[in-house]
Amino acid sequence: MNANYKPLFPRLGAAITRLPAGTLTILTILAILWLTLAPDPLPSTGMKLFPGADKVVHACMFGGLFFMVYLDRDGTYRKRRIRWNPAQRMRFTIFAAVGCALFGGAIELAQDAMRMGRSADWLDFVADGAGVALAAVLTPWIVRRLFTGGN
Repeated sequence: MNANYKPLFPRLGAAITRLPAGTLTILTILAILWLTLAPDPLPSTGMKLFPGADKVVHACMFGGLFFMVYLDRDGTYRKRRIRWNPAQRMRFTIFAAVGCALFGGAIELAQDAMRMGRSADWLDFVADGAGVALAAVLTPWIVRRLFTGGN
């Protein structure tokens, strides 16, 4: 471990390794499905939002999904005491990012097909992809800082 850094959340990291594989990802997928496909998933607060707030929410949801997919995989590796080599990490990151972005596209298609008050917006899909791309760049660094102190 790098002497200059201590894990910010060592107990959280240990708790994540005790979860069954995929738990965080499944919970996040269920939340996204509810928020994106239910006709009115949250009560209206009447609060005015800035233009494009919906796109920021989409970027956060799908960036969060990538984060959870990565965290599930990283936690599984830690539990088994397997170290990722750089090529494995890069392949997984690309595969997970593409999968998360395609999931966003599938949701837009489902919204269009369901005709339950929701409609497809391809700018939402672009926002999903942007959130995933940002998360793919930041997540490995964040996970190392939060749980291992920078190793």
